[in-house]
Amino acid sequence: MFLNKIMEKNSKLIEASFRLHQEGKILPDSYVIDLDTLFQNAKAILKQGQKENIELYFMLKQLGRNPLIAKELVKMGYKGAVVVDFKEALVMMKHHIPISNVGHLVQAPKSLIQAWWIMAVIILLFFRLKKLKKSMNVLKR
Repeated sequence: MFLNKIMEKNSKLIEASFRLHQEGKILPDSYVIDLDTLFQNAKAILKQGQKENIELYFMLKQLGRNPLIAKELVKMGYKGAVVVDFKEALVMMKHHIPISNVGHLVQAPKSLIQAWWIMAVIILLFFRLKKLKKSMNVLKR
């Protein structure tokens, strides 16, 4: 998806990835991330957001839901994670990463609603009013 842009901007990352794979040091379907560049870009985005008085969240689904990266982004000043499915939410919860927004791809499972409430999730999206009402009943217990 981003290969042409990465080849243009960071060909050494691709070369290193090929080498590591050929040497058997990483498996197929692994995530190889240039953390220096990622954090440099994240700081620049955060700085501009602060300048414009905008609170920023991060999404790591495309980076393997990596909790180590998430912790660094929170330390840097990001308010929390946007999680698009419950699997990503579980990873963030397990590692005590603040979740700011839940739900873009799938409905929130009833069994996690209370935990998200306790975690003070800022935005929780529902696809149907019926699901919202059921979730509110869970919270009333």
